[in-house]
This record gives sequence, structure tokens and C-alpha cells, in this order.
Amino acid sequence: MTMCTRLSLALRFCTVGLVFGLAGCSSEPTGQAPDQLLAQVTESLFSSGNREASEVRDISELTRAAIADVTIPLILFELPDQGVATTLKVWYQDGAFIYWRSADGGSLILDDGVIFATRGIGWDLMAAETRQTAALVRQGRGAEYSRSYRHLDGLNQMIVRDMTCRFQRAGSETIVVLERRHAVTRFEESCQDGTLAFTNLYWAGSDGFLWKSRQWIGEKLGSATIQRLIR
Repeated sequence: MTMCTRLSLALRFCTVGLVFGLAGCSSEPTGQAPDQLLAQVTESLFSSGNREASEVRDISELTRAAIADVTIPLILFELPDQGVATTLKVWYQDGAFIYWRSADGGSLILDDGVIFATRGIGWDLMAAETRQTAALVRQGRGAEYSRSYRHLDGLNQMIVRDMTCRFQRAGSETIVVLERRHAVTRFEESCQDGTLAFTNLYWAGSDGFLWKSRQWIGEKLGSATIQRLIR
């Protein structure tokens, strides 16, 4: 898949809202309106005794018991610099791209766990190059390469940052994700462009599955932490 194709996926989310506000778009991969599609997902999630979304949105009370009845994939998304934390459930999937949505309507697009884009959280990441990073996580090997990040400026003009990145293995660890322990390998992705530098962290299981990550979104939002609560 080319970068242009990947960018078109992100642009299907055609509006940028304020702090987890999201307006609907006119085109979706399934041909359904977003509200119709979300209604189907919500009905599936909360049928058969599953808990209401509001019961797992208070992060201070989030426990494994609180999501015991939830049977579809669920992640915890945090922006430490902004004091934001919320759970997101799968909205729909398009190949390797999984679209996640919060109860407030904020959206996150992950490419095998690597952040491709955000919508509705303010100062959104419009699109990032993800394929090589995702492949390296799965393969568990190091490399040097370029990644691009796209944001909108105050005039709604696209700003592209081309980063030079180095991906490397940083050792084996055991992490705890909401009371569950996972044996993982930690990978570090160090990126810079001459004026900016940041490091993304990825904690992957032996099969390359990302249980946790810390990934840069933009200068305004900083880095997000993502934990996979339910696989």
C-alpha cells in the first residue's frame, strides 16, 4: 500500500473536532454512515450482558473486574501532558488498519498498533508513515529509515515533517497491563529532523503483538501511551 493510499484512509475522517468531538463524514470503507456503523458496533459490544461504556470511562476506577464482561478489543489511551485518559473500542477494521473510537467520539487509527492518525482530540495527527515501523515490531529487528508526520497549521495548511529514525531492540521485560502480566521485548524508535527529537517505545510479545506503546503524536499533544486491555 502506498503512502497516498494510507493518507486517503485518514482523510475519510474529514473533520477535526475539539477534545474528543467528532463530526460524521460522507464516505466510509463499508459504505455505511458513521452513526449507523457505530450503532451496530455498540449493540454488539453491549449485548449479552456487556457493561455500559460509562462504567469503564472513569479511569481512576478502571480495573480488570470492571471490564470482565467486555468481549471485544479494548485499549486505554492516555495523553499524560494533557491530562487525558479514555478507553476506546474497535469501530471497524480496514486491512491492517483498526479504527478505534471513544465514548466521546474521539478516534484513533492504528496500523498494527502503530499510530497512523487521530481525529477529534485537538491538534490532531493527520497521518504518519507507519508500515516500516509496524513491520519492524513484528519482525523484531533494527533498522534506520525515514518517517513522515502530517499536521495542519493554523491556516489548515498541511505541514509535513520528515524524520530520520532508528529502530532497535532494547531488551526483555515483564510489564503489567491492568493487572495482567506480559513477557515482552521493548523496542526503541529514536527520530529527529534537526529541530525536533523524540523516542517512541514499543512493548511487544513474542508474536509481535503490541501490548503497550508510547508514541509521539505532535508538538502540541506530546506522546500518547496506549495499552491493550483486551486482545
